[in-house]
Amino acid sequence: IESFIFNEYGKAEVVEKTVEEKLNLILEKFLFKADSLLITVSSENTEKAVVKSGIPMIGFNGKYKPGFEIGFVIEGFEEVSADFMIKAWKRINRLPILITESKRLLIKEFSYENIESVIDIMEEPHIIKYIPDGRDNRALRREKLVSYIENVYKFYDFGMWGVFLKETEELIGSISIDLKETTGKPEYELGFFVKKDFLGKGYMKEAVILVTEYAHKISGIKKLISITSTKNREAIRLLLKTGFIKIGIKDGMYIFENNFRF
Repeated sequence: IESFIFNEYGKAEVVEKTVEEKLNLILEKFLFKADSLLITVSSENTEKAVVKSGIPMIGFNGKYKPGFEIGFVIEGFEEVSADFMIKAWKRINRLPILITESKRLLIKEFSYENIESVIDIMEEPHIIKYIPDGRDNRALRREKLVSYIENVYKFYDFGMWGVFLKETEELIGSISIDLKETTGKPEYELGFFVKKDFLGKGYMKEAVILVTEYAHKISGIKKLISITSTKNREAIRLLLKTGFIKIGIKDGMYIFENNFRF
C-alpha cells in the first residue's frame, strides 16, 4: 500500500496520511467498492483501519494476535493460493461456493435465498419419512439451516450442498458429506435427496458420482459410507449404481460403503 501511495502521490502522503486515509486513496484511484477487495493484515493498527474502511480482511498470525473482526487467519503465505483467497472473500461476504459441476448440474453451498426451497423439498412425503429430524416444524428447520450456513461452511471442505440445474439454477435436491459416528466410529457419510419431479431422470446419480469424485480427489477422503432405510428402494438402487456395496444392516437401516469404485 505504501509503495503505491509513494509512487502515485509522493513521500509526503506516505508520511502524513493514516492507514485508513491511504486505503481510501486506493479505493478512489481505482473506483473499487470496499467489499470487492480482500486485504491481509499483520498488525492491530492496520486491522482497525481496515475495519473502518469496510474492506474484508484475513489476518497473518506471524506477528500479532488478531482481533474479533478477522474472519480468517493464516500462519504463513505458503498456504495462500488464488483459490484460497477467492474462497476467503466469498466466505467473508457470505456467498455460496461452487463445489463441483457437470454439463447438467451445479453442486454448491446453500445461500439464505435457498432456505425456503430446501425446506419445501425436505417436506415432500417421499423424503420426510426417511430423514432423522422429520418431525421438526418449519421454523426449527429454518433455524438449523441458517445456523449451518453461518457456522459450518467456513470450517470444512465438506458439508450439505444444493444440487442445482445448470441451465436454470433451479434447486432440485441436496447432497452431503458429513463426518458422523453412525456405525460407532468416525466416518464420512454421504446423504442425498431429490424433488419428486426429478426422480428417475439420472440427476441424483450424476450428483453422487460428482461428489464421490470430489471427496476422493479434492478432499482426500479414502472411503464413504451411506446409511439408508431398508424400505427406501430408490436410494438403494442409486447407491448400487454408483459403486456402493452393501456391508451390513442395523436397526432397519442398510449400511453401504464406497471405496471409490465407479
